Amino acid sequence: MRLLVTGSSKLAGALLKFDWPRDWCIDSRRIEEILADDFPIDEYDVFLNCAHVGFRQCWLLEKFHEAWLKDSSKYIINFSSRAAKPNISKGIMYSTQKAALNHLADLITYTTEKRYKMTVLNLGLLERPRLEHISTQYRAVCVLLEDLIYKHEIGFPNECSEITFQHKINYRKAQELKSEQQGTR
Repeated sequence: MRLLVTGSSKLAGALLKFDWPRDWCIDSRRIEEILADDFPIDEYDVFLNCAHVGFRQCWLLEKFHEAWLKDSSKYIINFSSRAAKPNISKGIMYSTQKAALNHLADLITYTTEKRYKMTVLNLGLLERPRLEHISTQYRAVCVLLEDLIYKHEIGFPNECSEITFQHKINYRKAQELKSEQQGTR
């Protein structure tokens, strides 16, 4: 099984370094390379739409949706954010871009006849160093992904369309910690 990951972010790096228990080929590419007309989309089985660059995650989702529309062997996992939810983040453009990705995924899921599987993974507070157990957060995401991809690989018939994976602290505490961290930079 061939997996394609976008970007060189900390999360993409963690995905590439994770000790996957299966013999999967994982390839990391830049968004611009994937958006090129001659990119070989059909060589891949799973697309991890990870790198956030403006609205380009939406463009990538649209490209893969069009290419894989009728192929039930394919799987798209969009990495979004808890910030996509209303009143969660003070970063207006980031929230808007992630909300757009979630909305596009919902429109595709509920209004098209797609055959591939798709999951939106809303992540929250993975890179906040003052939170306890932060070093294990990327590993936990990788374990979750391994489970989702494995279930797809063995033909598990159900689709998990959206998951929010976040630290256990509440929104107000998260905003306080973010403000403290930004004040110390």
